[in-house]
Amino acid sequence: MRAEIISSIATYLGKLDPPPEVDLDIENLGAVTLEELALDSLKSLELFMFLEESLSGESPLDHHSNDSTLNEIASHFESLLQP
Repeated sequence: MRAEIISSIATYLGKLDPPPEVDLDIENLGAVTLEELALDSLKSLELFMFLEESLSGESPLDHHSNDSTLNEIASHFESLLQP
C-alpha cells in the first residue's frame, strides 16, 4: 500500500516544478520533506487533496508539518486506509 501512495505522490509532484536539488527518484522520494519541495500552503493543500481523492481517504491537514517526510505522510494515509 505504501508503494502505491508514494507512487501517487510522485504523480502529483510530476506536475510541479520542484527545486532541482531535490532527488525525486522513486527510491529516494520517501525521505524528502515538504519543506525541501518548497511547496507553498496552497500546493501542500492540493497535494493532500490529490492523495485523498486518489486513495479515497481523508486526512486532517493539521496532522502534517513542513518537516514531515513523504514516507511519514504515506504512513499516515496507509493507517487511514487499513480496516
